[in-house]
Amino acid sequence: MKGYNWCHNKNVLSIFSAPNYCYRCGNDAAIMEIEDENNYEFVTYSAAPKETYGDKDSDEYFHLKYEMRYFI
Repeated sequence: MKGYNWCHNKNVLSIFSAPNYCYRCGNDAAIMEIEDENNYEFVTYSAAPKETYGDKDSDEYFHLKYEMRYFI
């Protein structure tokens, strides 16, 4: 998925700030650069390669991460 999504006849725009959110979504991130109301562009960013963040796809990783946050 690209880093942004138009909906409601281009009246609403969602911009995703986290690429591959929670290491599960597979989305890109984006920044919208606006020059004026009719002139804009999107700059998109992909997630870091999996080798840089390890094996965080398992449910076990997410449960441990969020449980530990409350005990620290």
